[in-house]
Amino acid sequence: MESAKTDPKQSGLNLDEFTNLVFNCDDTMKVNLKDLHPMSRRQSTKPPSGHSLKSVGSAFQQEAQWKFYMQKSLKNLCNDLLRGDEDKSYLVGHEDLMKIINRRTQMPESLKYGDKSKLVEYVDRFQEGDKINYRNLMEDVQMYDYMADTSQVKSAGTVRSGLTDAIAKPEPKSIFDEDYIVLDQKKVPQNVIESIENKMIKVNRKIKRVFKDENELDSKIKECVTADANGNVSVDQLRDFVLELVEDDMINKRVTKRDVEGFLSAFSYNTYGATNVDSISKLIYTRDDQIPNKLAERKWANPPPCDVNKDISTKDIGEADVHNSRTKDLFS
Repeated sequence: MESAKTDPKQSGLNLDEFTNLVFNCDDTMKVNLKDLHPMSRRQSTKPPSGHSLKSVGSAFQQEAQWKFYMQKSLKNLCNDLLRGDEDKSYLVGHEDLMKIINRRTQMPESLKYGDKSKLVEYVDRFQEGDKINYRNLMEDVQMYDYMADTSQVKSAGTVRSGLTDAIAKPEPKSIFDEDYIVLDQKKVPQNVIESIENKMIKVNRKIKRVFKDENELDSKIKECVTADANGNVSVDQLRDFVLELVEDDMINKRVTKRDVEGFLSAFSYNTYGATNVDSISKLIYTRDDQIPNKLAERKWANPPPCDVNKDISTKDIGEADVHNSRTKDLFS
C-alpha cells in the first residue's frame, strides 16, 4: 500500500490522497474493509491533534460575558444600588452587590447558576476598604464595548452590517428589552378596561402556578423587589419581576407582550409610577370574577418615594397644622 504524502499544516487527507490510499491504478479497492477495526466512541468524539476547542463559557471569556449582560440591565442595577444608598456614599457591601447583580441582571442560566469566580475577581477591582465602589463599577460596565472586545468569539450574527450603521437603522430588540406601555386604568374607556381585566386574569393564572399560595408569592415579591420606606415599587421593578416568572411562557408565545402590558396596567400607580408592594399579591390572588370589582375601586395612590420629599423639613409643622389623618401618619 502506497503511503500518501500529507501537508503537516493540514489536519487530514484530501480527496485525492484518500483515493490513492484506498484504490489501485485500475480503480480496484486494495483495502480489505473487514480487517479494519471499528473506531471506539471515545476516538470518534476526540478532536484532532493540534486543535483546541474554545468554549464560549470558558473562564477566559466569562468576565466579558458578565459585563455584557450587566450592561443590558444597567438601569435596573443602578436604580437598586441608589435606592439602598441613602447617604449617597456610592459604596455597597460585597454580599449585597452580588445579590443585586444576581437578581437584576437578565442573563442565561449557565451564568446565573454557574461559577461566579470571574465576576468576583472583576468586582473586587473596585474595592475600597471592605466595600465596593459601585459608581466606578457601573461606569466601567457602561463603557464596555462588546463589539470591540477581541476576547469574544464573534459569530456572523453578532457583526453589524455597514448598511445598518449607515442608515442608522435600530437593531431588533428581544421581547424582554422592548419598552412596555402601561396605561392609567382611571383614564381609559370601558373597552380598554375590559381588555386589561382579561389580560390580568390570564397572567394571574400563569403566576399562580408557580406559587402554592398568596403568602409565598408575597414573600417572594418582597425578597426580589426592593421597596422604599413608603412601600413604593416602581413599574419597572414590577415588570422585571413578572417577566422573570413568565419567561418560558413568553418564549413559547403562550403569553404576549400585550398580556404583560395589560397586567401591569391593572395596578394603581402614583405620579412617580410606583405602586404599593403589599397590594401586588392581593390583586394577583383575587378571584377571577372579582377582578372587575377590584379594578373599579378608587383608592388613594401610594405616597411619593422617600427620595422626593427627604429634603422637606417638618420641624416647624405642628400637629394642629395637619388636618388629614393620612398625612399625620406620614409625619409621625
